[in-house]
Amino acid sequence: MERSPVDLMPRAHLISNLVVWVFAVLLFIGSALSLEYRRLETRFETLAGDLTHQVDSQLRSRQMALESFAHYLSTQSELDLARARAFANLIHQHHSDLYMLAIASRVPAVEREGFEAKMRAGESRGFDIHPLRPADAGAQPDDYYPVVLLEPELPEARALLGMDLAQETSVLSGLISGAVRPDGISRPIILGNSRGYLLYHAVTPLDDEDAVAGQGYSRYALLVIRADALLPGWAQDLPGLDVQLIHPDGDLGERGLLARLQPDLSRSLPIRPFRYSHSYTGLMQPLRLELSYQPPWQALDIWLLAGLLGGGVLLMLQGGWVVLRILRARFRLLEQQKSLYDKAHFDHLTGLPNTNLLLDRLEQAIRSAQRTSSRVAVFSSISTISSRSTIAGAMMSAISC
Repeated sequence: MERSPVDLMPRAHLISNLVVWVFAVLLFIGSALSLEYRRLETRFETLAGDLTHQVDSQLRSRQMALESFAHYLSTQSELDLARARAFANLIHQHHSDLYMLAIASRVPAVEREGFEAKMRAGESRGFDIHPLRPADAGAQPDDYYPVVLLEPELPEARALLGMDLAQETSVLSGLISGAVRPDGISRPIILGNSRGYLLYHAVTPLDDEDAVAGQGYSRYALLVIRADALLPGWAQDLPGLDVQLIHPDGDLGERGLLARLQPDLSRSLPIRPFRYSHSYTGLMQPLRLELSYQPPWQALDIWLLAGLLGGGVLLMLQGGWVVLRILRARFRLLEQQKSLYDKAHFDHLTGLPNTNLLLDRLEQAIRSAQRTSSRVAVFSSISTISSRSTIAGAMMSAISC
């Protein structure tokens, strides 16, 4: 009877070896994927560090530009708009990514009409302080802080000229009219199709009498910042990277989202996204940067994975080839043993059992009878005996216990 290589190994051993083999394959594949996951995680940590550093550099650059502008204005006892515009233009030449510099000047309520007339005379367009704060029971504000200069004077921002930043409804929430910090950040503002904010820096403190009265500073240097300009260009082109720049005022909710880069996640890997958050402290702009990275398929190192998986498959095939060679060797050995056994116990012409098989079966029957205290009888018919092989066949057919 022919036997297959599978028949040469017990079923339990075959299943256990198969399980070990499958587990080894899965372990190898899992190790390769874990290595690739760690590579993507390291890449994200590098990207997060680079992005955090570049945004921090942009924030510090803008803060330095505003402080330079405020320092220059503090050297002027009287505000000269022409010289201030020239210096602001010089700053723009060194910081081409700035959006706009501005000045808010203190105007006492009693000098409002004269100040508006002076501004109209010095400019080719009309100038009014607006919007007016609503009078409360006939009371008028003590002073205004209108925007008197914009550089560059962009069309979408021209309406800012004359806006009173000391009013309670302004982006500065009326802070600059009182005894507050000499510098700070405004609430979010709309800048065309994007969002941004104002940085303000006090220029010249009033005299002691006015300071005691809580009337603040004579003017403020302002810097208008577009939030999306703080993000580097490569971050906008990186697939799978979600970037959010958030205002420090947590009460704003969704309005506090200054800028966001939302990627297309339709071709992302089905894995848990990498996340990172950083708060910029010690600056006038305590913004928060939040990153989420869902790696796309093209972020995988195909050649690395192909090499690892290909090497694993080759190792598995090599192991299978070795096992198959062992099984075939065992199969040939058993076939040889079966052939020798048949030659020793059966007649090669008739295929009938010979004397060797008879003696072997007789010995087995005798031992079985001794163990069970029974008898053994051998019966043969002499008339049918024609050869030694037929004698053995007849005797084998007659053995009984």
